[in-house]
Amino acid sequence: MPTELNAEIVAALPFDIRWANVRISFAFDHFLYKKQAQWIRNELMRQKIMEENRRRLGQAKRRIEAMSFRLLPIHLRNLRNNIASHFRLDNCFGLTENQFRAELTPEIFENQLDAIFVTIDRDNFQDVSWAQKFIIQSLANSFEGYVDE
Repeated sequence: MPTELNAEIVAALPFDIRWANVRISFAFDHFLYKKQAQWIRNELMRQKIMEENRRRLGQAKRRIEAMSFRLLPIHLRNLRNNIASHFRLDNCFGLTENQFRAELTPEIFENQLDAIFVTIDRDNFQDVSWAQKFIIQSLANSFEGYVDE
């Protein structure tokens, strides 16, 4: 295939991460690299950062669930209301009517937290970053209701 044709084909290709792994020919790779190298590097870095943010979000969720067993009921309710409002949800989101009327227990809190976390778009960089930073900050702020057993 003529080199000029390779250049035109590459110019018409959409940006795609698969071009980091697919090999066609040396000339094709050369033109592709010139056009898409920076974008591919940025995309790979973005995916790496997203995976790290998802991991941190999962860790923060596990830590806040574990901590919920050690919070006073009033502080647990405040934490639940704060998290629900941050995600722009009602404080009864994810609860049955009976659960909402009952005293908030750590188990009910975990169920509600699971329902809230389902609403997070795990493919949206901004949503995941925003959620994990908020949950980590909530952990730090919640220790004023901490009780030692």
